[in-house]
Amino acid sequence: MWTVDNGWVKTNETVWDCEEIRPPCTHNGASCALSKCCSEPGAKCYKKNDHWSSCNQTCDPNSMWMKDRWVKTDNSVWDCKDLTVTPVESADPIKDAEAEDETGTCSQNGASCTHSKCCSEPGSKCYKKDDGWSSCNQTCDPNSKWTVDDGWVKTNETVWDCEEIRLPCTENGASCALSKCCSDPYAKCYKKSAGWSSCNQTCDPNSKWMDDRWVKTNETVWDCELVQPNLRPKLHVDDGPLGQDDNSVWDCKDLTVTPVESADPIKDAEAEDENGTCSQNGASCTNSKCCSEPGSKCYKKDDDWSSCNQTCNPYYVWTEDNGWVKTNETVWDCEEIRLPCTENGASCALSKCCSDPYAKCYKKSAGWSSCNRTCDPNSKWMDDRWVKTNETVWDCEVISVDSTDVSTDSDAGNVAATDVPADSASSSDASTASACSQTGQSCEQTMCCSEPDAKCYKKNDWWSSCNQTCDPNSMWTEDNGWVKTDKKVWDCEEIRLPCTENGASCALSKCCSDPYAKCYKKNAGWSSCNRTCDPNSMWMKDRWVKTDNSVWDCEVISIEEAPKSVWDVLVRIWNIWR
Repeated sequence: MWTVDNGWVKTNETVWDCEEIRPPCTHNGASCALSKCCSEPGAKCYKKNDHWSSCNQTCDPNSMWMKDRWVKTDNSVWDCKDLTVTPVESADPIKDAEAEDETGTCSQNGASCTHSKCCSEPGSKCYKKDDGWSSCNQTCDPNSKWTVDDGWVKTNETVWDCEEIRLPCTENGASCALSKCCSDPYAKCYKKSAGWSSCNQTCDPNSKWMDDRWVKTNETVWDCELVQPNLRPKLHVDDGPLGQDDNSVWDCKDLTVTPVESADPIKDAEAEDENGTCSQNGASCTNSKCCSEPGSKCYKKDDDWSSCNQTCNPYYVWTEDNGWVKTNETVWDCEEIRLPCTENGASCALSKCCSDPYAKCYKKSAGWSSCNRTCDPNSKWMDDRWVKTNETVWDCEVISVDSTDVSTDSDAGNVAATDVPADSASSSDASTASACSQTGQSCEQTMCCSEPDAKCYKKNDWWSSCNQTCDPNSMWTEDNGWVKTDKKVWDCEEIRLPCTENGASCALSKCCSDPYAKCYKKNAGWSSCNRTCDPNSMWMKDRWVKTDNSVWDCEVISIEEAPKSVWDVLVRIWNIWR
């Protein structure tokens, strides 16, 4: 027994079972690098090279597997070192194999994968034989049968079902290390480290999940390597079906045949819903969360059904004979189901909204739209930066759909965003404050600086950064820092976020598009543009309501001063218009 003070101590009671737990032994021809034992009597685990070892009855260094048989060669092909480790005899090898299958790890070739539903060896898949057995292998032939004497033997009967057994795809945020696929059609399985991979729509190496949100860090947190499903490797001339080769193996001729129209449209609609495209009207949109027809939205009926339609009435029910019929009971929940908004740089063709409150979904072409804060038709993304070109690259049509409605308060002369709870607005404003760039960092995309008094200055077409001042003739050197030069190095044009509409957060832009509005501070979590500010007013039920408590700080955080004359107003309107 192990103790903290004395280490291992002898006792009179049985503390350890001492049974050796090992992977199941390997079939002939399969990799035995991990098990180091063979299931066939007389076979041993022979090493070929650092990348391959397999079970066989004998080993000839100068033999190569070609066209389903061993061929003698003049070169040494196999190392032939015996890696076999004699396993402890089990009283029930079948039970042991099933127990190994239930440990939560993927199965080796030849082992049961009924429970694990995944295979540890690259290129292998879990194939079903019958209701009592499924096993990992590179290929599956329904008419092949395994024999002790001759290995795989061709028969006239169907022995294997050959249906591929797979783990269900993983939800966003959960581990996808085994499934290697994501239930969200717009997410991918990204690797964080050797111990974790999870599903997400994007991956930033320097972001860390803290306090229910992504926080930018200076350290590399995520590997961001895509974890792909097992792909079958190419055929290798000397390893049978288990190696890889640089030779052409596939003809790649397109044999696709247009499918015959299905007799089950309901089943087709559900299949359409799961294939990663938006759903048609009347079809399920529970998984797609988007609709293919303009003006339609995905409305929730109940926990089991959501469907695309132009409108939603809670009291209507669909009947075969009369279509939509009005009832006295609540039939539809009518909650709108939407895809999560997209991060900058990612495709927003389906979501049509951006997680960055200052970005819009811009169309590039029929095949691509993405979120960005600006759009230049003649810019092209090359070598991790935007490069100006002479050709039209982007369409720049805005296809964003606003997530909130905007209403006008004519009495107070204010415009405010409605349907946005106070807590939600505050958290949104606070979270965007960290989106600005630090001094010395690129601010080409953020267009704002996190440090007070710093501004985003343009150096040239591919670099802008935050600093307190800008000198056109200064250059940064590793040894001496900023050095004065005789030539112009910096453009020094100030890059700024577009001014904010009334009612929206102006915490980053610090200016308002309405020439008569100012950016007023409410509290540490929220500031917005308005024409006036009353400390004791609260926005309730689409209007301002007077309260006895102080609600707004009313500090003006606008960078530009309010206009003092009609001329100032005209100048500002001109600047906005151009």
